Amino acid sequence: AESWKEETSSLQNPDAPAAARAWYADGPAFVGSIIGYRVEESVFVTPPRGGTGLIALLKRKPEQSHAEFVDHWLNVHGPMAQQVPEVTGLILNEVTSQAERHDIPPLTGFGTIDGIAQSFRDDMDAPPSPERERWYADGKASIGEAIGYRTREHVIIQPS
Repeated sequence: AESWKEETSSLQNPDAPAAARAWYADGPAFVGSIIGYRVEESVFVTPPRGGTGLIALLKRKPEQSHAEFVDHWLNVHGPMAQQVPEVTGLILNEVTSQAERHDIPPLTGFGTIDGIAQSFRDDMDAPPSPERERWYADGKASIGEAIGYRTREHVIIQPS
C-alpha cells in the first residue's frame, strides 16, 4: 500500500483529523504484520495509474554506501529506463527512513532496504528488447539484492 499525507494527518499527531485517526485504527483489524518506509519519490516514466507492474525492494552491494547506491540508481539506472520501449512506467523511491506502527506487529526478515522500485509494462512476459537487456545488465551490476512482486495497482485516491 502507498499513501501520501500531510504530517498533520500522521499517526503520531494527537491532533490528526478524525478521518485520519479512523483510517489508522482500521489497520490492525486486517493487517497481520507490517513494514513501512518513508521515501523520496523520483518518477522517470509516468505510469498509467491502475496498471499491472512490479514492485521491488532493493539493497545496495555490501561495498557501497547508501549515497553511492542512490547516486547510480537515480542518475544512471533510472534515466536508462526512458530508452526501454517496454517500460510504461518507472518510479524509484529512495528509502529515507523506516516507518513504525506500534499497533501492528513488524514484518521481519528484510533487513535494511535502500530503495523501492515500481515498474510498469503492458506485457510483463514479453521478450526483452536490446534496451531492456542493457538496463537489466546495469541493474545486475549495480544492485546488491532485490525481491520483487508482480502487482496490480488499485487507485483509491489519485495521487497528486
